Amino acid sequence: MKRHTKIFFKYWKYGGQDLPECWGCFMHPAVDIHHISGRGLGGDPKKVKDNIYNLIPLCRDCHIKTDKDKSFNDKLKNYLERRINENSKI
Repeated sequence: MKRHTKIFFKYWKYGGQDLPECWGCFMHPAVDIHHISGRGLGGDPKKVKDNIYNLIPLCRDCHIKTDKDKSFNDKLKNYLERRINENSKI
């Protein structure tokens, strides 16, 4: 399991075999933990983008949509921030 996936799973208390739903469409299982702010061509050698405020589970269709639609990425970022804020109140 990739480092950023482990970070996501640990924060949201998913087990290694769990398959979260897509937080983009809520209709399909997520197949990727997406970096909202991309790691760039050189990757992320210092792993600063592997933080819970930048990681969201997406199905393949929604992940592809993030490459083409900046407003969709903004929507995902806002949704993620709301979920984190709600989670921190628990």
